Amino acid sequence: MRSLPENIREALGMAVAKQEPANTICLYNFEESNVASDSISSFVFERTSIQIHTIVDRIVPAWADGSVDVIIMSYSGDSQEIDEVFSSARSRGCRIHCITSGGHLADLCRENGNHLLLVPGGLSNNDATGYEMGILVNLYDAMGVQGIRDHMEKVLPRIVAYRDSVWDSEDVKKLAIQVKGKIPVIYCTGELRAVHKRWKMLINDEICRLAFSGEFPEFNHNELVSWTD
Repeated sequence: MRSLPENIREALGMAVAKQEPANTICLYNFEESNVASDSISSFVFERTSIQIHTIVDRIVPAWADGSVDVIIMSYSGDSQEIDEVFSSARSRGCRIHCITSGGHLADLCRENGNHLLLVPGGLSNNDATGYEMGILVNLYDAMGVQGIRDHMEKVLPRIVAYRDSVWDSEDVKKLAIQVKGKIPVIYCTGELRAVHKRWKMLINDEICRLAFSGEFPEFNHNELVSWTD
């Protein structure tokens, strides 16, 4: 993930044509794509009047119709839920946008004349995160989510500076030693849910170890009782 900010910057340079202004967006995200989805949507939630629902499921809400934009994001394009989500959204007349590197999702999008946004191929799901974040920002901007693209460009230098300050630092090495042989449990506040998901996924995938994650304020009451006992 060392190249995350550079990948975001490269993706921000991939132009997305203006879209019809969105009122309601259903963002379906599969595999590790939900890290990019949650990262961007958490910022957008408190800054736009557009309703944005992030969904990790195959169910399209009963209220979804021709006024709803459906974004399906899957790096491989071959997630097993894609057919059901795509066909249901299409039958409801939703405007469909696909973010993928190819696979079955890209084929469906081309065959049905939907909006296709391609992420560079040949990457791992983890390495694709920066590209997915940049492309999603561009799409939101094209759909009328004001300010999101400018904000991303503004914070990128800070992300680079932070990355450079912690990469190979002694603090990181100490943390790795502390985690070794243990089951990590990561808690964050709600707007940082992408962080605890990211940590959990990396620990699961990269070192094949169990990890759990959750959000405050749940830890403050119900779960706190379980830990103290």
